Order: sequence, then structure tokens, then C-alpha cells
Amino acid sequence: DHDDESSVFDAARKLNEVSSLKGLGRYFKQIAQSARTSTGENIDDFLGCVNIRLEDIPSSGLDRWFCLEGRTERSSVQGQIRLKISLSTREDKDVAKEDDNWKEVVEHQELFWVFIQHELKQHFGPSYEWAGDLPQPALTILHQHAIQGDITELQQTL
Repeated sequence: DHDDESSVFDAARKLNEVSSLKGLGRYFKQIAQSARTSTGENIDDFLGCVNIRLEDIPSSGLDRWFCLEGRTERSSVQGQIRLKISLSTREDKDVAKEDDNWKEVVEHQELFWVFIQHELKQHFGPSYEWAGDLPQPALTILHQHAIQGDITELQQTL
């Protein structure tokens, strides 16, 4: 199931291969097995668990330390784990169209323009005096649209 000689770093490189919650559990099991002692002792490799609700993960992602919990209240598991979590979308695309997201980029520019026009209408005074700042709800919508359209930071700046 898992090669004991592989390092924690090798297991960490495989993170991009995870595509489901079941795969994520299997991935963490491999990390735990890689962290075993080299003496060959048969030790319990359960390091603890963390429960994170999807609604608690912002669209910009999460990078923080979490306290590990045991399976039961009697468990003496203790420690922390640092997780970098992000949400993304994936869809089956034609091979020829895989890298072509021009439609999404144009939609993003149009959406950006709608927010700018709205803010200019709300601004009292000449348009050249507007600071150019969009409100947080508009930025959140733009960020979510960029994630769902696989729009890169470079494409967002165009």
C-alpha cells in the first residue's frame, strides 16, 4: 500500500494527485506512514484529525495551524498541523479548448466594468476624484468569478 522508504517530502509532492475526499484520507495515511520511526517499531501511526467545514474556508484559501483531535474523548492525541487549503473548480474540457478561457476573461472584464460604473454612479463629484476602490462584496464576486473561470492573476490585470 505504501513504500516505507519514501520520505514525507515525497508524499507531500503527491498532494496534487488528490482529487476526492477519499483520496485526501489516503494521502494523509501515507504521510503518517512516512513519518514512522526508522527503527521498524510497530507504532500507532494515528496522528489525530481535524474537522473543517467547507463553509469556513474562504474563497481566497486558508493557511493556518489547527489543533489535532483524537477519535474519542479518551484519546491522548495532541499536537498541531499546519494546513494550506484552497477551493477550486474543475470541469471536463475538450483537449483543444483546455487552455482557452478567453470567454471567461472577457466576462471578467465586463463584470469589473459593471462594478466600476455602479461605483461611479454612487460617487458624488467628478469621476476623476473617485479613488478607484471597489467595495468588498464586489471584490469577493470578482475573486470567485476568477477562481471558477481559471483566470490567472495576469489575465485579471489586463
